[in-house]
Amino acid sequence: MSLSLVSRMEKTYTILIADDSKHIRYLLEHFVTSLGYASVLAEDGEEALQMFATAAPDLVLLDVMMPKLTGYDVAQRIRTQLSSTWVPIIFLSAASEEQNEIQGLEVGGDDYLAKPIRLPLLAAKIKVMQRLADMHRALQEKTELLERYQEDNEQEQQLAKHMMEHLVRLDRFQGKEIEHWMVPTRHFSGDLIAAADSPNNTLYVILADATGHGLSAALSGIPVIDVFYAMSQRGFPLSIIAHEMNRKIKSLIPTGKFIAATLAAIHRKDRLIEVWNGSNPTAMFLSEHGEVLHAWPSVHPALGVLDNAEFSGETDVFPWTVPGQLWIYSDGLTEAESPTSEAFNEERLQKILTETPVVQRTDSLRAAVTAHLSGRPAHDDISVLAVNCDPEEVLRKQKVSSPPVGKSASRSFLQWITKEHGS
Repeated sequence: MSLSLVSRMEKTYTILIADDSKHIRYLLEHFVTSLGYASVLAEDGEEALQMFATAAPDLVLLDVMMPKLTGYDVAQRIRTQLSSTWVPIIFLSAASEEQNEIQGLEVGGDDYLAKPIRLPLLAAKIKVMQRLADMHRALQEKTELLERYQEDNEQEQQLAKHMMEHLVRLDRFQGKEIEHWMVPTRHFSGDLIAAADSPNNTLYVILADATGHGLSAALSGIPVIDVFYAMSQRGFPLSIIAHEMNRKIKSLIPTGKFIAATLAAIHRKDRLIEVWNGSNPTAMFLSEHGEVLHAWPSVHPALGVLDNAEFSGETDVFPWTVPGQLWIYSDGLTEAESPTSEAFNEERLQKILTETPVVQRTDSLRAAVTAHLSGRPAHDDISVLAVNCDPEEVLRKQKVSSPPVGKSASRSFLQWITKEHGS
């Protein structure tokens, strides 16, 4: 048995009896006492308000015609004083006309009983009001609990959002090499975007899409970002970073949870883009004129799906020879639905990217998605990342040899780095 139920059983209900007739007050006092209730008495309207304030009764039996203040006046003041708590009021009156009953209900009464009072009917009405009051009190307690929970949750969400924004630190790159935007389904996105520079002049980026939405999804992505910063800032190969991310996610997050991710390393000096794509949509390198020069479809499962022995960190390397943009996005973009349940889809995305001037692509895409949603929230987090790869430069004067491109790119890339740079 719950403590709240015990407290309700042990509570003695108090009934305020307000009537200018001493005989009726005496009769009602003895009657409600015989039913197991406590009682407090008032002989006029002013005393009724005073007793209500001091005794805090659970129910009020209120005569309509009393000296100083009428029962209607008393009921109105009680309802004005009590903004959230509900105390049942039953009017007692010798006038039984319909208009009197209507007036009693309009000023805040809950029931109306004509005099002479039929005690069995009064007992039934008191029990009904008692049950309603118990239900109202229980609902109020749950409402207050939910309000406290919501307030605490809001504070936690704001703290988590603040921490996540500082964790990814994309503001260092925004407007320079990187353009990005995110549309969360809740307070903040379960998708994560991060970027970091390495000592060997390589820009690392990641777009991760964790299972679920909001805080729980974002928290499951924290180990990924932790590994990303720790290893990319020391210049580890992309395949090794992907392996360590998978190992950490596999060991930390619950079974059935996983993280789709696209990792990219932009080797500025050698004009090479290396990508590992695990269950994210196809990444693309577009020329300034909108031509898709290379694509990186998903060839791996998401992080956290495979054991480390089965996991592959194989990457695909593309040597770019003209200025362009690397585009990475989450599946929430193409799956965003209009009010008629039509997906934004790949065709719309490709049309915008290939037909829009390079300086307007991100803004045009954002505007198109916003118009497509028509003010409705997206069903899934939307994340978009565009990396400008030397958009103001022509081909480098010094040509570099290109590593083999394709499925064996991860191993070949490491061999190529060793051969070309002696490291």
